Amino acid sequence: MSSYNNDNNKKNKAIILVGGFGTRLRPLTFTTPKPCIEFCGKPFIYWMIRGLILYGNVNEIIFASCHQSEIIKNIVTSLFVDQINNPKGSETKIPKLTFIEEKVPLGTAGAIHNCRTLIGNCEHFFVFNSDVTCRYDIVIKNLLDLDSSKIGNIAGFKVEDPTKYGVLCLSNPKDKTNNEIKAFIEKPKDSSCGNIINGGLYFFHSDILNFILDDNHKYQMLEKDVFPVLAKHHLLDASFADSFWMDIGQPKDYLLGQSLFMSSNQTLIDELNLARNLSFKNNQTNETKGNTFLNSEIKQVGNYNKFENCSVFKGCIIGNGISIKNSIIGENCIIQDNVIIENSILGNSITVFSSNIILNAKIAPFKEIKTHCISINEIKDYM
Repeated sequence: MSSYNNDNNKKNKAIILVGGFGTRLRPLTFTTPKPCIEFCGKPFIYWMIRGLILYGNVNEIIFASCHQSEIIKNIVTSLFVDQINNPKGSETKIPKLTFIEEKVPLGTAGAIHNCRTLIGNCEHFFVFNSDVTCRYDIVIKNLLDLDSSKIGNIAGFKVEDPTKYGVLCLSNPKDKTNNEIKAFIEKPKDSSCGNIINGGLYFFHSDILNFILDDNHKYQMLEKDVFPVLAKHHLLDASFADSFWMDIGQPKDYLLGQSLFMSSNQTLIDELNLARNLSFKNNQTNETKGNTFLNSEIKQVGNYNKFENCSVFKGCIIGNGISIKNSIIGENCIIQDNVIIENSILGNSITVFSSNIILNAKIAPFKEIKTHCISINEIKDYM
């Protein structure tokens, strides 16, 4: 296997796996694919694409989907339409954006096999799960440092509870110069194998295609069908970065991940004017606490409102005397006066009438909430 030479003349490709259904983030994903849900003022996938463009030396990004494919294509294309239409006027060259759709779900390895003709003779390529956030700049640079004797480099991250993830068992965890993965254990029962997990961000040599069955219809997973075999043959390394990491697939993790991303990218978010600061600067009668992000394109915000550990998407109209806590409010919602919302997710274009209390609820898009209290027992009536 030839060694990898990280220079500007040797371009890489990237595959972003966007085929998930996002069931745990419903009702937001009823109208918006999970990779495109608003995150720090932009569709989540924007930040990943930006990282690959700036730091991954890529000339093509392939989006592998099997659900809401046309919506994903339209949203992604619209993010970079100005640079695509006027490449000479852009400081950053946009790589080719390619979209491929699976007729049936193929799994993480099956999706790569489905992209094999697009990979072509490209020697190295990234594969990113589209629901993890981190310091993409650092992580991508570290992934590029692939040993010439290995087929894959996996971004590893230390977590408190590894039982929810795939764990990377290293040959010598104390030796930072030797990051070979000796075993890959998916969702272990305890932490006896360590707490370094697979972050869902990879850099591969094209030889990995030899370890994926040549079957266009077979469901195959990297984590179960490929990585254990590669580890057994000493062909996998792990890379580590001084970065946060979060899978944003659940509401509480989405909010925490957004907070971590904001902390690491506050200057960029301010430069792009993505957040609406209601605390003291614009309106001293409103209060924000904790991991709160209010989109700069919110249409209207009244007075005497409290926002704590929440996210309010663009296009919303917020009345007076409202309290929103541990919740996500989808696009174009109207929240009238004196409403309390806690531990809930509101889909897009919902109207909540005055003096309502919404607790532990998931409300589908385009609903009008007129009752005075919605609790967890009434969720099904609004889905």
